[in-house]
Amino acid sequence: MSIAETIKEVRHHLHQHPELSGKESLTSSYLQNFISKNFNAYHIRKGHAGHGFIASKRFGEGAHIAFRAELDALPVEEENAIDYKSEVPETSHACGHDGHMATLIATMFKLEEQNTKSGTATFLFQPSEETGEGAASMVEDEAFEEFHPDALLALHNIPGKPLGLVLSREGTFACGSVGVRLKIVGKTAHAAHPEDAVNPLLLSKNFLDYVISLTEQTEGFALVTPIALRSGQKSFGTSPHKATLLITVRAAQSEDLDLLMRKVKEKADDLRASHEAKVNLNFEEYFPVTSNDHFYSELRDVTEKLQRPFEELGVPFRWSEDFSQYAVKHKTHIFGLGAGEDMAPLHASTYDFPDELLESGAEMFVEFYNRLIKDES
Repeated sequence: MSIAETIKEVRHHLHQHPELSGKESLTSSYLQNFISKNFNAYHIRKGHAGHGFIASKRFGEGAHIAFRAELDALPVEEENAIDYKSEVPETSHACGHDGHMATLIATMFKLEEQNTKSGTATFLFQPSEETGEGAASMVEDEAFEEFHPDALLALHNIPGKPLGLVLSREGTFACGSVGVRLKIVGKTAHAAHPEDAVNPLLLSKNFLDYVISLTEQTEGFALVTPIALRSGQKSFGTSPHKATLLITVRAAQSEDLDLLMRKVKEKADDLRASHEAKVNLNFEEYFPVTSNDHFYSELRDVTEKLQRPFEELGVPFRWSEDFSQYAVKHKTHIFGLGAGEDMAPLHASTYDFPDELLESGAEMFVEFYNRLIKDES
């Protein structure tokens, strides 16, 4: 079997056996075993942030370059008619993380094929990206403290863009976001006497309207998306007393996201103080703004050398990515790679990372490695 077919088989296996955030034990074990059997001199350190692990190899003197991929899948039932369709109910790699992992494996093969003699290559296989917990847990892990790469790189597949098109920009690459969970316990009453009730649905509407209005106060792009409202039951004669409201708040600038979160908390405090209701606010799945503050010119050099089509993003992607957590301590860069104009969108039940993109992603990573190693020599 050719290396290209082997890499494709790796992706198909990962696609067929997806695991949710924090439960990626089989995925992690499969990749560790594959690396141990197929590559020499890689040092594997497992147990980072749960099921995460790091595989490193020193090829020689020079810079230390790291690459990241995500282990986790989504709670989405796959609807594709393919031989390697997900075997796990209500779980699939609808974000393409199977392709990101396989791309790192392909990068390992290519580094060996070119007979690399300089630098150190490290591959991070990170858990729990989809919940915003994985990268933060990796960075906070004491065992991660000795990890000091000169550069940490990642890519993300971008359906809707031409296959293989490279996309990036200086500054904000992807918005920051946070989930807002508001729980309200008011007071029930007969529906004929709403004045005797403290209706959590009305308080939830008041809260939602206010949070949506906050986007007018931000300097840059900001968006509030209602996700769910749970309250009451099929009883038209009863005013409910409990409600849970879920909202996603996102912004392209860190200052704006901080402002929104502060205002949201103040509004919850105001509801608690001005009504006879218990109000509980939680922020969940926090993703800081992902910013490319390093290696943009090097990325442009790589695309030119490989003669890859390139698009400079005019505005950041609206979705969020926890890769931003690494930028607190490391120099990072993340770029997009077009997955095809006719592809289903990310997180759709019919999304399937294109095998044709594995080679393209690995070539970008290897040339990026060579370019950065050259800078340090």
